[in-house]
Amino acid sequence: MHRNKPPNQRRDACAKPGGRKPTTPPQTHLAGETAALLDLPAEGWREPPKVSLTGDRELYLGKLQGILAYGKEEIHVNGGPWVLRILGQDLEIKAMRAGEMRITGWVDRLELL
Repeated sequence: MHRNKPPNQRRDACAKPGGRKPTTPPQTHLAGETAALLDLPAEGWREPPKVSLTGDRELYLGKLQGILAYGKEEIHVNGGPWVLRILGQDLEIKAMRAGEMRITGWVDRLELL
């Protein structure tokens, strides 16, 4: 694998600490650049909401902090630096636990504010 390089130039996965300074993981760096490009808060972009929509009748949300507003046609969910607005008809919160929620009804539109 490293046969052509002298021993002092080999990159070893088990190298001793202190040889190099830790770098920012590529995903974190990319997330920060993407957030700046889209004019979004960087901390909100690193932890985006987890949204799973089954057809237009059931919505699963993860990484949320609570409910800001609730009605049959509109629900606002707090995600810290972001707010998710769910618009539809006959919306109902079927299940909720720490950081997760399941909503049923006719989901027309999702907006990330």
